[in-house]
Amino acid sequence: MMIQEDEATVSFDSLRDEPYFTWRAVYINDSAHQMNNYNPNLIYDVDTFRWPPAQWERFIDQLAFFRYNVLQIWITPNMFSPEALNGGGAFDYFRDTMRHVGRYAQQRGITLDLINGVNVAIQAGTRLDTLQLFRDLPVYTYLSPNRAEEKALSMRLWDYWTKAIPEVGIWSLFPGDPGGCMEEGCTPGTYVDLSLEVTRIIKRNNPKAKVDFTTWHFFGWGPDFTYYEYNKNHRVDRGYEYLMSKLDQFPADTIFGIELNDFTSEPGIRGSGIEFGEGSTAKYISEISKKHLVHTWSYLVTEGEGWINHHYKVPQILAARDIEARFPISGGITYTMTPSFNLLNQFASAEAYWNPQLPVSSIMQAYTEGIFGTSEERLRKVFPLFQVAPMVGYTFAETPNWKPNYGEILKNMEQSKSILESLHVPEHPRFEIMPTPAGYVNELLYFCNLYKQLCRLGSDVAQCREFVHAQPAFQSRKLQDIHISDAQAALSEMQGEPRRKLQELLDEIQKMDVLRMKSEYRAKHYQVFLDHPTEFTQLLPTLVNGFFAAFGGDFVDSAGSRASHEPAGQ
Repeated sequence: MMIQEDEATVSFDSLRDEPYFTWRAVYINDSAHQMNNYNPNLIYDVDTFRWPPAQWERFIDQLAFFRYNVLQIWITPNMFSPEALNGGGAFDYFRDTMRHVGRYAQQRGITLDLINGVNVAIQAGTRLDTLQLFRDLPVYTYLSPNRAEEKALSMRLWDYWTKAIPEVGIWSLFPGDPGGCMEEGCTPGTYVDLSLEVTRIIKRNNPKAKVDFTTWHFFGWGPDFTYYEYNKNHRVDRGYEYLMSKLDQFPADTIFGIELNDFTSEPGIRGSGIEFGEGSTAKYISEISKKHLVHTWSYLVTEGEGWINHHYKVPQILAARDIEARFPISGGITYTMTPSFNLLNQFASAEAYWNPQLPVSSIMQAYTEGIFGTSEERLRKVFPLFQVAPMVGYTFAETPNWKPNYGEILKNMEQSKSILESLHVPEHPRFEIMPTPAGYVNELLYFCNLYKQLCRLGSDVAQCREFVHAQPAFQSRKLQDIHISDAQAALSEMQGEPRRKLQELLDEIQKMDVLRMKSEYRAKHYQVFLDHPTEFTQLLPTLVNGFFAAFGGDFVDSAGSRASHEPAGQ
């Protein structure tokens, strides 16, 4: 480099900066059952958790700064209701918001991509919870391609929405989850054929829009579909073979979303982050990629579904991108159901799409310096500590058998809190992000304090249960079946130091006010389900009580307690 008084000259042989992957998408899962305070409310006709236009613009600015070029959003089954054809309310809000998002995103070099199950709906067709396989999944329905009226409704809805939002540059077709058709006469091939019909509607209404066909192990299609044995009777194999036979009927600019492992009969490809299914699709990817762009749709790499965490998946993201870079794959998705909070995974995925060979340390150093103005090691080490709660899949799924280590989590949260509180975060960070650095830190501190409270509760409850279990009347009971009413009964039979200690623990637990804790947790994260009651609202107690149960919250949920079947405030 030569520097003179009024100019500088740099000499180099070559300079190249380009992304390894050309299709770099963030996918927001805003579905009816995944709604939370970090997710934009696009479907419920209340202001709770809605993002104003300026917030959407700020989020898109963040994506552009991170160098994404696709914003994929679930156009949820709620929008595929017969009522949508009449417009009004939430339907118009969704339309107008997406039109604004699409226009602004285009200015920032980002294409709006709306994705939905090809035949999923609500308020029409067959309810999924009438089928044994989906008995715990309320609200959603499927429109059967075997019934002329239902199929016609499905096509009218696709026609309506593809006309209503011309700013959409990509329409992604998804097999199910929810959706699909398990009737006789429905097969994975039916999904392909139905998608071709929808593709013709899309191209008729917006010739410039591209279609993105996603295989996702042909979820829900065929009477032999079942969970965990997805390739029963070679169902997935048959789906891919049928797709290949119809490939030339898709428009030349069609994009295909295919998992590297998708439950075929081929030997699986091993690699951290893409092990959701066995069964390689490499031979199909290789053939399809000769004429079409192929991307993966790996939602487990970043977040997955379920309880709210600040996720740390940087090593898994890099490992997945490293594996994918060995195949003719053009990119993938960064799944999120908490887009205003889980910034680290969004940044890490973007960096890995640009350069899948980056080390974890480079990403963490750039991230912390770009947002907090410092990349000191103690701060970088905080983020893995927030990966606390397990992934539960469906948000309202049955609570997993989770036994957190209270002592370890408490130590980690106290350490993290001390480090975060010592930061002097910049008002204007180098990174262009939607939340302010101070707001981001406050949310991290919220989880520090939440888990500190929960771990103290869990530790006290565990000790209480041990004291009670030692009494002859309760020795045959399982520890987890001992509740506060049992502890109060045991007090009358105890003497001396054990009685004093148990009373002390019970006093501490009552001071914590578990009912209040649950109510505050519910209001912060899930208030929209109360402001706009749906069938999912009835499942809130299971969600909240299930999370707290891992920390002894069920101790106060005994017979006669107000918390037995609901969090406080209901």
